[in-house]
This record gives sequence, C-alpha cells and structure tokens, in this order.
Amino acid sequence: MQPTVSSHLPWWRLTLPREHGAWVQLAVALLAGLRVARRPGPACGIAVAVVLLFLAREPLAVALGHRSRRRQLAEGPLRRWQAAGLAATAGVIGIAVLVLQGAALFEPHVIQQLVVAGLIGGASVWTVWTNRDRTPSGEVVAACAVASLGAVVAVVGGAAPLVAQMLLFAWSGAFALDTLAVHAAKIRMLSAAPPLWARHAWLPLLVVTGVSGLGLLGQGGPAPAATLWLVGGAGALGAAVVRRPRHLLAVGVALAAVCVLALFLW
Repeated sequence: MQPTVSSHLPWWRLTLPREHGAWVQLAVALLAGLRVARRPGPACGIAVAVVLLFLAREPLAVALGHRSRRRQLAEGPLRRWQAAGLAATAGVIGIAVLVLQGAALFEPHVIQQLVVAGLIGGASVWTVWTNRDRTPSGEVVAACAVASLGAVVAVVGGAAPLVAQMLLFAWSGAFALDTLAVHAAKIRMLSAAPPLWARHAWLPLLVVTGVSGLGLLGQGGPAPAATLWLVGGAGALGAAVVRRPRHLLAVGVALAAVCVLALFLW
C-alpha cells in the first residue's frame, strides 16, 4: 500500500534545504547585490524572486525522487505543486520588476547579466533534475548561480556595470573555492586513508585564490580582490586545519563571519 502522507501535510509546509552553507551563500549574494544597488525597490523585488526560486529547489528534488523513493510516493504531488507554484510566482515577480524598468531593461549590461544568470541557473536546475545537485560539481554550479543572481539584483537595482560584473566574479569565485575546500576537508576527515589530493587540497586552492585575486585587482580594484582573498583564503586555510566534525562546524561559522565582513568592502 502506498503512503498517503501528502494528504495530511498542509499545502504551505515546505521542505527546506538542510545545507547551511547554501543558506549563507544565498543571504550573502543577495545582501551584496542590495548593498551596491542604487534603486532599492527593483533590487528588493528581484531578491524576493530569487528567494522563491531557491525555495523551489528542494520540493523539486523530492518530487523527482532524489531524496528517497518513500518521500516521492508520500509527498510527490504536493512537492510538485509547491515547486511549480514557487517558480511561477518568482517568474511573475521577476518579469513585473523587469517590465517596470522600461528602457533600462534593454541596456546591454543588464541583458548580459540576465543571460549569464539564466545560463548558470539553467545548469543548476539540470543538476537538480539529474540528481547531481549534492555532488561537488553540482554544488559549485549552485554557488555560481547564487552569485550570478546577486549580480542581477545589483544591476537591476542600478549598480554600475563594472561593479555588478566584479560582484559576479568575486563571489562566484569565493563560493566555488569554499565549496571545493569543504568537500576536500570532508573526504580527509571521513577517510581512514584519504587520498593525497584531499590532504593537500588547501595548497592549490590557496594559490588559485591568490592568482585570481590579483586578476580582479587589476580589473575591478581592491573590493573584489579583497573579497576573493578573504573568503577564498579562509576556505583554503579551513580545509588545512579540519580534523574532526566539530572543526568543520567551526570552519563553517568562521566562513560565514568572513563573508559578512567582506560585504563591508563594497
């Protein structure tokens, strides 16, 4: 007999992502976009649409059976409606905000950021659809998608084109590096004989952080470079010191604090 849990769940009760890092990345990316926006109204509208899209990810994964077959049978219809409703509401809000921008919507830098966010966001949806969203590559794509949406918040809010572009590069790079650092730390922590690359992943991550920061320094000035150095460097160093689960939690809290600190650089 198939479970009928969905009939007893209120329609408004969502299933939420359990990854704390994803919530931190979402909050930081949106706050970064809002911080540099010069028109807070449109920026807040896009931010609300982004939050709704983020909330649609987990119901979609449950509906597709990627969390468990039991949950798909029990909650599938409800979660499908939730995912569709959240995505549709986000689309309506986003389109309304963009239409109200009038001629500003057709400026090349706005179109560029929308296209970039659409492509990366589409790739992130594909990772959820194919059950790759919790792999290292899937989480890196999701991190870059969140950063690209933060850049959309900035550019729709009237931020200068270069500022929005640097926001995308700095935060997507920082989030991606931190995601890889955390995965390497988990492998080293949970394996009795971790591979060589996992034991020393912090070193190439630190090198990539330094070189990428120099590139951003030449293109966009000190704020994006310092953001990448602070956040990416903290992730790389955190991967070097993790030995036990409680160390991983402490590193996660430290990374969140560094991200908040980096917001004040913009």
